[in-house]
Order: sequence, then structure tokens, then C-alpha cells
Amino acid sequence: MDEEIKQDVRVLCGMAESNSKSPPNYVTAAMAITMAGDKFTERHEQEALLNMLAKTEHDHAWPTGVAQGNLRDAWGWKSA
Repeated sequence: MDEEIKQDVRVLCGMAESNSKSPPNYVTAAMAITMAGDKFTERHEQEALLNMLAKTEHDHAWPTGVAQGNLRDAWGWKSA
């Protein structure tokens, strides 16, 4: 089930990136990342998810700072 959820998150992120002029796509991807991002264990995928959240906040004014912090904690990243 975790693999299916991760694939759904990847698809939503891909949809957002492929249609970057549509803020709702980024908001939907950000919500999926927030809900299921803790399931990602590969560092490169974790970094990509954080980049997507940061882009959503910067480009579309959807706040993601708390979600980013929660994911860093869930992944065991040390605080900067």
C-alpha cells in the first residue's frame, strides 16, 4: 500500500510540474506530500518533495513551512 501511495504522490507532483501555470495542481501535490511524505525513504526523493513544497510556497503563496519541518523530523534530518 505504501508503494501505491508513493506513486500517487509522484504522479500528482508530475502533474503540477507539467502544468506549472496552474496553482491548484501545486496545492494538491503539496497536500499529498504533507499527508504521505513520511513514506519516502530515499534522500533524493525527500529532497525533491521539499523542493516541491518550497516552490509551492514561493511561486503560489501556499504556506508549507510547517509541513517541511514536520517531514524533516519524520525523516530524522537534523535541524539546521
